[in-house]
Amino acid sequence: MGKIENALYILGYALCTLVLFLIIFSIYRYYTQYYETDYFGKLSLPSVRSRYETLVSVWGEPNEIVTLSYEPEQKYGKKYWLNCVYDDFSIKINSDSPIPVYNDSVSSCTIYSERFRFGKYNIGVGSSKDEVESAYKKYWKVVKDSTVKDENIIAYQDKSIHAEYTFDENNIVNEICIFWW
Repeated sequence: MGKIENALYILGYALCTLVLFLIIFSIYRYYTQYYETDYFGKLSLPSVRSRYETLVSVWGEPNEIVTLSYEPEQKYGKKYWLNCVYDDFSIKINSDSPIPVYNDSVSSCTIYSERFRFGKYNIGVGSSKDEVESAYKKYWKVVKDSTVKDENIIAYQDKSIHAEYTFDENNIVNEICIFWW
């Protein structure tokens, strides 16, 4: 073989290797990427561990603050679970006092409005069960553990976020609960 034939052989081999690498990389990305990269970002919060002061600076004071539980004997962690209710969602906060203070952190969010949509398929309140299952089919599997006991709830683990979709009697999403796992 001459020099030109050798060069063409090496070029062809390199091109085939590159194409094979791109195919494998595409398959890997297809099966390992997450459905939604920033659930709490959709609520204009920097993270699931955002502080109460950030919540108030973005959304204003809550319409209502409900004490969900009080654990006075709690040795570690905070004693109050508070629910800060807004028009389209509510945020659970863990606090040392019955009224949230600036450094209390967000632990979860429950959405009950069509205003917020997630992922490239825009799943949210009002989406059908089929749409939710189809959107998440190549992402994380349904979580089956002690936190999901209701047949009307499908939960997905997406990175470190746990997303629970609750359905009504017509299999339409009526509530989404998102929390750090």
